[in-house]
This record gives sequence, C-alpha cells and structure tokens, in this order.
Amino acid sequence: MFNKKALLVVVAATSLMATAIVESSQAPVQAKPVGASRPIVLGPLGPVCPTPATIKLISAGATRTYSLPTLTACSSYNPSPSPAPTVTPTPRPSSTPTSSASPTPSPIVPTFPVATTYALGTLPTGVEAIIAGDVLTISAKSNAVDANLEIVATHTYADPNESSFIYTDSNNVQVPISVKAASAPTCQIFTISTSVNTAVDVPLAYDALRAGGCKGTDGYGALTYSIASVANGTATVATPSTPTAYFTPAGGFQTPADNSTKATFVVVATDEYGQASQALDQYGAATANATITVNVSEPRDCGGGVPKT
Repeated sequence: MFNKKALLVVVAATSLMATAIVESSQAPVQAKPVGASRPIVLGPLGPVCPTPATIKLISAGATRTYSLPTLTACSSYNPSPSPAPTVTPTPRPSSTPTSSASPTPSPIVPTFPVATTYALGTLPTGVEAIIAGDVLTISAKSNAVDANLEIVATHTYADPNESSFIYTDSNNVQVPISVKAASAPTCQIFTISTSVNTAVDVPLAYDALRAGGCKGTDGYGALTYSIASVANGTATVATPSTPTAYFTPAGGFQTPADNSTKATFVVVATDEYGQASQALDQYGAATANATITVNVSEPRDCGGGVPKT
C-alpha cells in the first residue's frame, strides 16, 4: 500500500495533467520508489516540442541523418509558478471528517530533468527510420510520401519532496516528411554588359526575354545560389537566397574584340530538396557549367553629336 506521502505525490502528478501545456501526454499511473516493480508515472511534465520543419527527400533510396535535439528543439516543462494541486480526501465510512484530515498538497517542481531520450512512434508508409542515441536516420522507399513520422521524446524527473520517487513523462512529436521524384532545377547561360571599371547587378533568376538564368520545378521550394570559377573580376551573392550576383570587373579589364578573354562566373542553384541545378547552353542543351558572361566595354560617348542631313 501507499503511505500518505506516496499517495500525495501520485494525486499531485495526476492533477497536473489538466493544466500542463504540452502537445500530448500519456495517461498517468502510479509513482514508484526507485528499484521497485510498480509502474513509473507518465504525466504532464514531459518535454515541450514545437512542430519541426519538414524533412525533404528526393526519390526512393535517399537517406539522411538528423540530430534529434536540433530537429525537435524540445525544451523542459517548467511551470512558473509551479501549480499546487488541490487534494480532497474521501473519509472512511466509519470516520468523521475534520479539518486535520485534509493533507496540504505541495507542488511538484521538476528540479533536474535527465537528458531527453527518443524513440520511434508511428512510421509512415514509404519511409524507414532508425534512432541511435540522439541521431535519426531516414530512408525513402517511395517517390511520393507526404505524411508525419512520430518521435516520442521523454524526460525523467525526481520528486524534490521525496527523492526516492521518480516521474517519466513523454510527448509525441509529429515530424512532417515529404518525398518527391527527382526533378532538378536548371541554370541556362546568358550574357550581360557593363562598362570598364563599373560593377553590375546580374539577375540570376530565369528571364524568358534573355532566355537565361535559373529556375526550379514547381513544388520543390525556393532556390539558393552559389558562385564559382570567377574570371577577370569578382562575383558575390549577398545571401544564398538572393537571386542576384554583384559582379565587379577587374581593374581596367575590357573584353577584346575577338573575345579571346572574357569576364565570366559560374552559377549553381539548389532547391529545398537538395538538388543541384543542371547547366544548359543557350539552346537549352545540357552543358558542363552554367557560365554567365559579362561583356565589359568602353563607356559610350554621349556628347559631341554632329547633326546629319
């Protein structure tokens, strides 16, 4: 049988179920002294975990690993102020209730949660998953998945009023997963012009009028851009998501009439599923690199015009 202290701890943990703000909690059962065979309490003091960002995979066979603390971003439940549950004891039929018969409940304040542990819950069709410690490995087995993977995150606490009692609380974290067939973005080469010693903004998104730039497949998310292999100048992007490169020609450089040397840079675009762009030439055929050419010429003379008859 429980003594009065043990009963109070169990009632207190059960009462907290109605007030804790968590995603979901398992039903409470008895508390147990450490080392005893009775079940551990599962109640409202589990970790609080926001909905993670969608895991995006391309094609059956794709595999990725994730840090569960980073992916789930779970934090300890720490009520402030700590709720003090109200206990109303039921007297035995032969006794007369008095004020001294009502125990004074004390709040259960989790003082030190152990490191969060993780386990797999519901696994969607078309996906395989393994948890090893704090690492989740996801493998796609289908080209079309749009579902949630369930992760069970657990904290363990000791009762600060009676250290021989422990509480293990769990919450379910729904991790969105999306698997799509491969459909890489493209970057098509084009030419843009500037004057000697004059920097120029080079738009990287596809433009039908110049028949060049980068575009992704609908539904595969926004593109990010990277620059490589810059010749006769410098090229940068402000942020990976900025669809514009800033190109500065090398000091005094001018494109010769025979185009024997050019100012160029290579652009690569990547979509939200991790697919790097395929390079296309000016005719839309596959090529080695999406090389953007910057034609650097002498500035035009806008003065000294002579009227013509």
